[in-house]
Amino acid sequence: SSVRCTSYRLQTNDGAFPVARNEKVPSVEPLFGCNSYNTIRSVEPNTGKICLEHTLFHKIDLCVDETLHNLREHYSNCSLNFNVVGLGFSSFVMNLLAVDEEGEVLGPEVSISYACNTADVVEQCRQLRMQLGTEKLVAIHQRTGAPLHSAYALPQLLALYNDPNDTCKNVYVWQTIASACMARWTGRDFLPISYSEASWTGLFNFRTCEW
Repeated sequence: SSVRCTSYRLQTNDGAFPVARNEKVPSVEPLFGCNSYNTIRSVEPNTGKICLEHTLFHKIDLCVDETLHNLREHYSNCSLNFNVVGLGFSSFVMNLLAVDEEGEVLGPEVSISYACNTADVVEQCRQLRMQLGTEKLVAIHQRTGAPLHSAYALPQLLALYNDPNDTCKNVYVWQTIASACMARWTGRDFLPISYSEASWTGLFNFRTCEW
């Protein structure tokens, strides 16, 4: 429903990050007025396709730019400089975007999210239940922490790759919104996703950290 960017001030005794477990964790506080907000529809109802074309990344970039502008204004008024020392993302889950070999996001038709409840994905869930049986489904749930459900990646990816229109023919890797943003901002084609992001796909063994 929205894109938000907020800046925080990191406060430590000597301006450095703690390096040992017994060191005091630095305090973080939001900077008043150094943030930005944009309303947006992030996903399509029922299909769960992510609203990518000319909206999502543009709105994210606008929020970041406006927040950085507000930071510069804030610190110039104090005759001080600032450095960005960390970046954190919080997004709706699950989300995956298809990226081609050149690092280009392929579009909403090759994206998946938690909001999917289409007939073909529901059918994939039904077929998987029949093929795997209760015992294997319970074991998968124990390994991944996610039940077999249309909101997770497995049935949605199966539906996409079984599409007779060869929807996934140009897919090289799958990225999350966060990893796609980081790749764009650092001039890379793609980046690994985090363990946290992997865990909410329903395809990741969180005990062994393996797919």
